[in-house]
Amino acid sequence: SSHEGDVERMIKLDGIKPFPADLETLIRSAPIVARSLVDSVETEQAKEVKAELEAVIEQDPTQLTPHVLLGMLAYGGGNEELAIQHLLFVATVNDHAGEAFYLSAVASVRRDGAGHTDLVHAIEWLQRASAAQFDWTSLAKDEPRLQKLKTSPLWQRLPEAKQAE
Repeated sequence: SSHEGDVERMIKLDGIKPFPADLETLIRSAPIVARSLVDSVETEQAKEVKAELEAVIEQDPTQLTPHVLLGMLAYGGGNEELAIQHLLFVATVNDHAGEAFYLSAVASVRRDGAGHTDLVHAIEWLQRASAAQFDWTSLAKDEPRLQKLKTSPLWQRLPEAKQAE
């Protein structure tokens, strides 16, 4: 239609884009990241999005959104190390990102060969999620990947343990 032509012309006008290229990357990445949390994403597509998000972070490491997206993509794809790295960064610099601590705890427990240190970290991160006013108990009830932590004596250190079982 003619309206689409008007929009295209306005976007091309003097090379102005409606938003910065890094924002375009974030917007394009979001649906793929969301899908990775519930279903498998094609490996090539996931690698491409990961590389684009890493490029945005390299340009400006202080932007939180690409860290969130990259952390969630890694979490959805089962790359625990990368997920924890980016999610903890977000949780540490933002007082209201308690969910990032919760997801880091889950990632720590579901790591291949998760040992005592991983469980201790998970407990600490759940405590920090609570301190950030994030109520993780209903999520934890339905999270089978936390079973290893729930059967550990460490679990009883959490005041929320009973609510989350």
